[in-house]
Amino acid sequence: MALLNNIHPSINFSLNGDLSELYRHCFYSLLFLNFVWWFMTDRSKKNSKKSFVFAIWQTSACTIFTVLFILTHNKWYSIATHAWFLSGMLMDFAYGFIYFPEDMYMLTTNVHHVAYFLMEYYIITVLDIAGIFSLYFLQEFPTLMLNLKRYYNIQNNAYENAFSVSFFLLRIVYFNYINYLYMEIILSDDNMGLLICTIVVNYMHISWWWNYMKDKSKYD
Repeated sequence: MALLNNIHPSINFSLNGDLSELYRHCFYSLLFLNFVWWFMTDRSKKNSKKSFVFAIWQTSACTIFTVLFILTHNKWYSIATHAWFLSGMLMDFAYGFIYFPEDMYMLTTNVHHVAYFLMEYYIITVLDIAGIFSLYFLQEFPTLMLNLKRYYNIQNNAYENAFSVSFFLLRIVYFNYINYLYMEIILSDDNMGLLICTIVVNYMHISWWWNYMKDKSKYD
């Protein structure tokens, strides 16, 4: 497990020891619940809002559990966040290929999902920093706002502004603050892939936000 002087010991914990079994049970349980929800809802035709419901469910859970983990340092919340994120990613991948293959874009969907699967494996198994990495999941909040906008068809300038501010603060400012805390790991000679990933993700966040601000919807 990585030793970082600027990270509280209760946040810097491992999932490769006594907690690994709890994590697996949590992951498989959430995966099972996701599939139960999938089969119990409308599957007879393409339901454009169903994917938004699932995304709202996943992103709200990740956001809430991350906030609770930051406030309490209770390891259970971090474990639940990782399990929610991975099971939700897998479910979203399967659901997209079956119902919305035309929306499974190569870079933003296929590569994005596979990359996160590999990163989670690397973070949990190789680097062994599951606890401190879960702080990143607070960035799911702007995604929650985006899916709420799509589901309820929100057309409001105040909401657009709130979303753009949340994206900037969490996906750019907060993201780089956590990177600063993890600088010892990111700049390690053994973690060149993590450094490259951090640079690419940072570029994607800034680029996406900049383009969004240029084309941001304006309502009367």
